[in-house]
Amino acid sequence: MESDPALRILIVDEEEPITHVLRIALELEGWRVTTAASGEAAIPLAVDADVVLLDMMLPDRLGTEVVAGMRAAGSRAHVIFLTGRAELDDRMAAFTAGADDYVTKPFGVEEVVTCVAGAARRRGLTAGSLRVDDLVLDIRDGFAWRGDTLLDLDPLQFALLRELAERHGETLDSGELVAAARAHDVHVPAALAPELIGRAGRAVNELGDPIVLVDERGWMLAGSS
Repeated sequence: MESDPALRILIVDEEEPITHVLRIALELEGWRVTTAASGEAAIPLAVDADVVLLDMMLPDRLGTEVVAGMRAAGSRAHVIFLTGRAELDDRMAAFTAGADDYVTKPFGVEEVVTCVAGAARRRGLTAGSLRVDDLVLDIRDGFAWRGDTLLDLDPLQFALLRELAERHGETLDSGELVAAARAHDVHVPAALAPELIGRAGRAVNELGDPIVLVDERGWMLAGSS
């Protein structure tokens, strides 16, 4: 299932020239952009955003306080700080508060667009992605992430994991996995399939709660979405 490419982005910055330029660049990518000039205004808006570009120094509160407020309000957005403060303590404070990325001023617009696009790919928010909970598979390029961690999978492991993701909640034996992969023009040696999907499952499960489940009938990718 493909994700909606119309990424929802919230820009939080009191400097209107920066907001204006970023908004134009991001909308040219086909993304939907909302802006806020204060932390108080940003917190409720962040609940509906996929990505938030957040200035560290806002007129009413620190960016670290804002991102903490966003998380408390239920926002699961990918938060990217835009700031001129590049010291290690500032970075650590940002990540501790709940930020995901950090871009220092002055920055090029292309750098911000690239950072947003990368966040969208890792979160399964682009066309050509499969997402089950926090596991994301980029079907077009053959990459997989759990959370923000890139999984070290070879093409055959990726193909088998893809089949589990496309039919998540179903238990598939090795023969069904091999046949399904072949339908996508990936030929997995039947004798190697159990070892390959086993290694892929362990790579996924070691990064969080187990979601690749195995029993005497085969393998299943559990997940709510």
